[in-house]
This record gives sequence, structure tokens and C-alpha cells, in this order.
Amino acid sequence: MMMIENSILFILLILIKIIKAIPSNSYYLIDININVSITNYSYCSNITIYKDLYHIPNQCHKHLLCDSYNCDDKLFRCVKIRETLCCLHDFIQNNCQKENLKDQFRSIYFHASIQHGYCEINLERIEQNDRSYCIANYLETTTTRSSLKRFYRYRHRLTTQLSNVQYETMNITSKSSNSSTLITRYASTNGQQTVLVVLYEGGEAGKKNKNILGCVENALGLREWIKENKLDNRLKLVVTSDKQGENSLAEKTLPEASVVISQPFWPCYLDQTRIDKAKKLKLAITAGVGSDHVNLEAACKRGITVAEVSGSNVVSVAEHVVMQILALVRNFIPAYKQVVNGEWDIAKIADKAYDLENKHVGTVAAGRIGLRVLQRLKPFDVHLHYYDKFRLDKSIEKELNVTYHSSVESLAKVCDVVTINCPLHPETEHMFDKKMLSLMKKGSYIVNTARGKIMDRDALVDAIKSNHIEGYAGDVWYPQPAAKDHPWRSMPRHAMTPHYSGTTLDAQARYAAGVREILGNWLNERPQREEYLIVDKGKVVSRAYTEGDATKGHSEKK
Repeated sequence: MMMIENSILFILLILIKIIKAIPSNSYYLIDININVSITNYSYCSNITIYKDLYHIPNQCHKHLLCDSYNCDDKLFRCVKIRETLCCLHDFIQNNCQKENLKDQFRSIYFHASIQHGYCEINLERIEQNDRSYCIANYLETTTTRSSLKRFYRYRHRLTTQLSNVQYETMNITSKSSNSSTLITRYASTNGQQTVLVVLYEGGEAGKKNKNILGCVENALGLREWIKENKLDNRLKLVVTSDKQGENSLAEKTLPEASVVISQPFWPCYLDQTRIDKAKKLKLAITAGVGSDHVNLEAACKRGITVAEVSGSNVVSVAEHVVMQILALVRNFIPAYKQVVNGEWDIAKIADKAYDLENKHVGTVAAGRIGLRVLQRLKPFDVHLHYYDKFRLDKSIEKELNVTYHSSVESLAKVCDVVTINCPLHPETEHMFDKKMLSLMKKGSYIVNTARGKIMDRDALVDAIKSNHIEGYAGDVWYPQPAAKDHPWRSMPRHAMTPHYSGTTLDAQARYAAGVREILGNWLNERPQREEYLIVDKGKVVSRAYTEGDATKGHSEKK
């Protein structure tokens, strides 16, 4: 038996050498300086200069190597950037002087976050030297035999379409620096599990364009995923847009559903009554970002896991925010309407049109989206402000030249434009009420792509009509879809849209892949990504949310 194992090991080693010798289409994921050998001393002495990934030590180059099959896949690219940052963290820890090591690495990390805004990389896990998170580095510290096992699993993942297969297909626990245990978990869920998927209708567009994954017709690619992975006997898919009322298909399916998948754009509100009805419910997935349509307090008490595809919409929403700020300040909507109506009244448009330059612009929350809004506004030469419960790193504040405020009230008083980018939970519900609106500068603007319920609906209408607030834009309403007689539809000087900022075709590809990943992990009892979890094991684990219920009133026409 030992002779056979040794023979197999020998053959595998030969195959590795052959694979390495075969010419490939490999190239570096991003432009890096491969012509200059950066010494340990040189890198450590110039970290403030070498803060981008163009200048990295030679031993970290390999983590940015990819091939033509995968380099265009954003999920793959993010994994490689993560591995590179893990390598850099180890390098700095082992080779640089001990003074300010944490700040030095964080400067690199935050700069990479700016350059690769579509990635969500967990700084805390890298700093904790979490080897199951830093895949490539972990592989290099294992024994030869374990490394060979992982080598082929790892290489297979690199050449597999990531939209259909989860990249991290194994759970690894480290016992020591030179040994590891590989645990492959299989699903223990017995019988067929019902998955209720509530999405918007795609109509003709959904039928023609298969990239509109967020609609009923294309169902997040789940039908194809189930077929390809031969899961028909394990998953029963119920896909519908019918979500309102006791006789809706969603309501009728809830008692048998183990999983409910919904989305912010067409939410299936899981309030206390519905959670009580869904006796078998174990997992609620948000196809996108924002899980306020789930009663998190009730989910905690029932032990229901709540997960969302964090990061899938950040670029899409940040761009939408900038677009709507410009639409308001430049008075674009009335100008567009003139063209459609055959008019030509320049003075009427210019009367309310301004430059954005030199204005004071502030974001309520500077998390994944808020930070990217600040980054995109900086080139406009505006005065940037932000409020957040968790202050940004000082290097980021300095780079963006942004002013921190310890309260929303402080920010509201000084800004010409306020953009709201915080999640909805009991602490932020109706944050912008009559009192908060009265604190804002007369003639200021608000852009809200977070959640409609953060605004007091009627107080906003009054503030607009009194001319205290010059204009309002956003794409979020409460409840959704908005009633035809919703007062925001008809109030003056608005630039509202239906809720679509986070559901561009690019974003849909990301959150559809994330949903399949979360569902696959649940089905096979693999751990979920930490950044995807909102509620886990009876607790709210995301620092962006607080335990409570923000679903009240969803059935009312408000």
C-alpha cells in the first residue's frame, strides 16, 4: 500500500512539473513592476511610496498571476487581490521594522480598496493571519501530501467558471504552522427542500435578455444551476412575483419553505406574522444588499440565518448617487422635459442650475457605498464631509480631504448636498424627520439611495413645497413598489426613479452568483462568508445593523 502511495505521489510530482512547463496564456492581473527586484529594505523603507500594488515584493507576484479563462471574472480577481494583500501582510510582519506596522499595512489595504472598489476584502481576517481566508498562503504552509491534494483542488477552481461554482469549496482548519486538516462536508439536509424565490416580472425585456437575472423569467440562474449540479431531487424551486396578500403564491408557499430568496427591488417582507407561518424556514437570502425587509429580531429568536450578497451593488449605487447629485444641482430633469415638450426656455432652466464645484457634500455613512461616493466626488473639487458610527482610517481621511462629523445633525447643518448611504434598522428609521430637515441649509439637496423609510415621507414633501429643501432624488420608497398615488411622485423638484441603482446588469451578475454561492454553502453545510452574514446563530453579526424590526407598515399604502 505504501509503495502504491509513493508511486502516486511521484507521478503527481512529475505532472506538476509538466504543467509548469506547458506554455500558457498566463499574465498578471494588474500592472506590476516585474523588471525591478525590490529588496526587503527597499520596500520597507518606501511603503508610503509603494502603497499601490504596482510596487510589491517579488515573492508576492505569483498571487497576481492568472490566465485568459479567469482574469475577466470579478469574483476571481477579488480572490487574487485578497491573496496578494495576505502575502503583503506577512511580508511586512516578517521583514519590516516593528514601528507602525499596522498603519503601514492599512495604508496599502485602503489604497487597494479604492483601486478595486468592486471587491470586499476582510481586513480583520487578514490582520488575524486567518489562513483559511488567505488561500494561497495557506497552501504554502501545509505538508507535501496535503499540498498536493489542495494543489489540484485549487487549480481546478482557478479554471472553473466562478459564476456557477463556489471558489472556496473546502473548509480548512489549521492545527499548527506545518500541518492541516481538510474537512469536506456533505449536505445532511434530508429530502427535497422548498426554495421560495420572489422576484420582479421581467416582461418582454426579461424574455429577450437573459442577463436580466433578477427577474422571474431568469430566476438568478438558479434553474440552470440546479440542473447542472443535479440538485433536482434536493431543491424544489418556487419562483414568483406574487407576494402581497393572503392569497398570494408567496404566502401559500411560506409554510413549506426552507429558504426564502428576495430582493430589495421587489421585497418579500418577512414580518413577524410571516416568520411565524414559515415553520420550516432556515435561511433568508437577499439577492442584493439590504435585509431590512426581514424582521431581524424575529429571525434571531427563531435561529433563522439571514444573508445578503455584500459588495455586489457598491459600484452601481455609488455611480447612481453621483448621477443624481448632478441631475439635481444642474437642474437636468426640467431641462430634459423641455426638450421632450418642444420648449426652449434657457432662463427658466438656468434659474436653478449650479456648478457642483466648491459645494459642501456630505454622506450619512461611509461604509462600502458611502466611501466610494466620496472617492468619486473628490475630482469635482468639492468640500467632502461624512458621518459614520465607525470613523475612517486617518490615511483615508487625509487622502480624500474629508471632514468627519460626530453626528448627523452636525453634518446636515453645513452641507449643500446630503447623500444617505446607511442601512435601514430601528436606529435609522425616520432619521430624516421634520426636526432633522429643519436643520439643513435652506436650498440644500438630498439624495437617498439607501431606504425610503429613513425619510419621514410627509415631512419631506412639506420641506420641498416650502422651498426649504431645493430638491430630492433617489430610487428607494416605502413600501415597494410605490403606490401610484405616492406623494413623492408628484412633489416638485424631484429626480426620483424606481429602485434600480443596485440592479444594473453588472450588479445582477454579481448578486446572482452570490445567491447561488450562499444557497450551495447552506445545502452542503459549508460556512458562509463572514461579510455575507447579517443574522447567524441567533445574533445580528453585521455591524451595519441592529437587532429590531423595520418591516412594520409594509402592507400600508405609504
